[in-house]
Amino acid sequence: MKFDAITFLPDGKVWDRGSYLTGEQNRHLVQAFSPCVTYDNKKLVAEIQSEIGALKLDWVGSDQIGVGSSTWWLGEKIINTGVCLFGNNEEEIDILNTYLKVWREAEFVKELCEERIPFTEVHEIQDRPLLISVNWASIKQEQYDKVANFDLSLAAAFFEGMQANEQVSY
Repeated sequence: MKFDAITFLPDGKVWDRGSYLTGEQNRHLVQAFSPCVTYDNKKLVAEIQSEIGALKLDWVGSDQIGVGSSTWWLGEKIINTGVCLFGNNEEEIDILNTYLKVWREAEFVKELCEERIPFTEVHEIQDRPLLISVNWASIKQEQYDKVANFDLSLAAAFFEGMQANEQVSY
């Protein structure tokens, strides 16, 4: 299944943007992340071993509205947050707006965003499924490079599960 993804930096600049196929993601990671993906709107916390150390993943997903939310931690640092949007419905748009509001109100985002309001491009993207994430610049670039595909692989696991559940169409 094809999905689009856009990753921002805290200042609202685009770090990476592209279209991907779930089947072309790292299958080892997709399989490893699949047990971390839930669809019952309950929070799941998992520990994932990586090249940069143990990462904690906070995940909440719902097959009723086709949305999943992730926060990746390295120790006490949030390194990436993301939201997976499977379809285009009113509940999803409300969640997206809440998510963007939280990003915009974070103090460290305000400090980095003196020039413009970040993430406004997201409302222009109609393609679904869609992953939107932020690399919070809390670790070195070399470390991000080693886990850069984690959000894509997690999104692939969620989107494949949503497709299998057939509770939300796209």
